[in-house]
Amino acid sequence: MIISGKLLLRNEYVQKIMKNNRDFGFLHNMGVKFGKYRTYYYHTLGKLLFMEIKESNSDNSQNHFNNFMRPFQIVMNELLVPITNKQQTDPVKL
Repeated sequence: MIISGKLLLRNEYVQKIMKNNRDFGFLHNMGVKFGKYRTYYYHTLGKLLFMEIKESNSDNSQNHFNNFMRPFQIVMNELLVPITNKQQTDPVKL
């Protein structure tokens, strides 16, 4: 994986995918049945991300990781909104 990963990280198309990992329609239309392919996709991108961070050894690696994870943070924040709104409207009964 190390040699093939290094070759993949040099590829211009792979670099585009790493920067815009949520811009593919198949990720949104797959449903539960094909969720394992979405998992494989992000598993592979995660391995490449950590390989790239390990190779770079720069101060920019934290920013690179945060940029990669930003779409996930947006989704998680959207999922938390209904929960926090419900907690504000329904007081906890003891």
